[in-house]
Amino acid sequence: YDCRNYASNSNSDILKTNKFTNSSAGGYSFLDRIYSRDSMTKKKVGQPHKALVHIKFNMPVKIDGTASLDEKLISTCVGVVVDVKLGLVVCERYQVPTTLGDALVTFEGAYLTTASVIFVHPFHLFSILQYDPRAVDESIVSELKLNPVPVSIGEVVDYFGLSMKQSRSMYLGAIVGSSESVHIKTSPDAKEKFIPRNFEYFVGTQNVSGLGGVFLDPNDHSIRGFNFHFFRIDITSGLQASAVFPFLEQIQVSLLSGKTNPVSQMKTLGIHLDFLPLADVIHALGMNMEWTAKMIESMDQYHRTVMVISQKLACVTQLYEHDVILSINGESVARISEYHRLVNNQDFVTITVLRNGNVTEIKNVPTQLFSTLGTTRVAFCCGMVCQEVTLAIQFALGSEAKNGVYISSVFPGSPAKEAYVKTTGGLIIKEVNGDPVEDLDCLLDKVSTIKSGKNLRFKTLDIQDGNISTFSVQLDLQFWPIREMVRSPSTGEWSLNDISAFVGENSEGNVKNNVSEEAEGTWKRISNYVGSFRT
Repeated sequence: YDCRNYASNSNSDILKTNKFTNSSAGGYSFLDRIYSRDSMTKKKVGQPHKALVHIKFNMPVKIDGTASLDEKLISTCVGVVVDVKLGLVVCERYQVPTTLGDALVTFEGAYLTTASVIFVHPFHLFSILQYDPRAVDESIVSELKLNPVPVSIGEVVDYFGLSMKQSRSMYLGAIVGSSESVHIKTSPDAKEKFIPRNFEYFVGTQNVSGLGGVFLDPNDHSIRGFNFHFFRIDITSGLQASAVFPFLEQIQVSLLSGKTNPVSQMKTLGIHLDFLPLADVIHALGMNMEWTAKMIESMDQYHRTVMVISQKLACVTQLYEHDVILSINGESVARISEYHRLVNNQDFVTITVLRNGNVTEIKNVPTQLFSTLGTTRVAFCCGMVCQEVTLAIQFALGSEAKNGVYISSVFPGSPAKEAYVKTTGGLIIKEVNGDPVEDLDCLLDKVSTIKSGKNLRFKTLDIQDGNISTFSVQLDLQFWPIREMVRSPSTGEWSLNDISAFVGENSEGNVKNNVSEEAEGTWKRISNYVGSFRT
C-alpha cells in the first residue's frame, strides 16, 4: 500500500478506527517500517539527511536554572540546516538554552565545525545557531526550506530524523491525528526552569524512538514541523514550522544587510495562556450569546477552546489573571497562531476580555520587549554565580521577583558553599549589608567597595517556598575575585572582566579593574573548573 494514497481516500476512517496504522490490529502496516538512509530515504524524500545535524552544546557555568554544576554541562540534540549560504541551523531550546556556550555541529556523522547561538526565543522551544559556511564543504550539507502554512488535522507528512546514536537517518510516514494549543504548567519544584509558553503543536499517528527530526511536506519536502521532544514522550509531536518562519525570515534579512546581531529583541505580551473548553466558558463564566456566536464562527470543528490568562508579568497592569481573551484589535481570536499574528511586534493592542462575567474592551494595552539572546551578563561573587532574575521566575513569582539578583549556582569549595548557600531551587538576593539590591549593577556597586576579609550579609528570597533568610559570607578576593562575563552587543563575543580583586596585604582597599598576578594565577586555576571562556 501507498500510505499517501490510502490517507487521501480514507482520512476519516483512519482517524476514527486507527485502521492500517496499527499493526497489532492485524495485517501489514506501512507506517510501522523505519527505513535507513541507504534504502527508502533517498527514493522518497531526496537527501534531507544532509540537512540534519548533530549538535553538542557546552556551557561553562550553570545559569537560567539549567543543568547542575555537579554534572557535565554538555547537552546534545538534532539541528536542521535551513540556510546553507548563511549557515543557519534551527535546534531545540531545552538543549541550547543560552548564548553563553560553545556549540559543535556534526555533519553526516563525520564532519565537525563550531557554531554560535544567535537567537533564543524567550517563549517558544527553539534556538537558532550560525556556523561559518566557508568551513563546510557544499557536498556534505543541504538545506530544508520552512513552510509557513500550519499543519492541519488529517494531513499526511513525512517524518525524517536521527536515531538515538546518530548512526543512521530514519524515515516514517505519518498522519496528523490532532493539532492543538498546549499549556505546560510550571513545576512547583522547578520555578526557575524555562518552560515553553503560548505555542501550538500537532501529533502524528506513529511513535518511534529517536533523537529528533523534522516533518516534511510530501510534495515539496519543505519543513512543516520540528520534533524537539518537548514532552519527551513520543517522536511524532511537532512544533509548527509556521511559528519559526517569521523569526527566521527576519534573521535572514538582517544578516544579508550586514548586521552582526540580526534580532536581539521582540515585542509581545508578557502573559502565559491556558486554554478552556468553550462550553465551560459559556456555562461557568457566563459568556453571552452574542460573543458565543462570534467565537464559534471564528473556530473550526476541531478547536472549541478559548484562551485564558493563567500567569502574567508584574509589568502587565491592564490585564488580570483569569481574563478570557475574546478578540484582539477587533478580530475574534481562538487559536494561538492568530494571537501571535495580531500581537507580536506591535506597540499597543486593543483587547476584549471576559472578566467576572462582563465583556470589557481594554484599549492601548502596551506590549513588552523581550531579549532573544537569553542571559547576556553573569557575575561571580564569593563563589556565587549571579544574574538578573529570569523570565521563568518573573512569571512564577510576579511582583516579588521585580527587584533583586538571582543566584543560579554556587561553586564547590567557595565561601558561599561553606556558608551553606542553597544550590538547588534558587535564591534571589534582596539586600546586601542592609542595603536593597535592585539589579546586578546595584549588587556589584555595593560589594566592590568592601575590603577583602570583611563579611557580607545577604538577605534572600527562596524561590520555591517564598521564605526570607539571611547568611553571611567572608569576602575572599585573593581566591574568589569579583568578576563578570558580558556578551558584546556588537560582536556577540563574551568577555571576562574584573570588578574587584585582591591587590596585596599592604593595600588599604580594593582596586576596581586592577588584578595582581597572584590573583590572576588563582583565577586561572578556578577557571579550569568553570570551563573555557571565550575572551
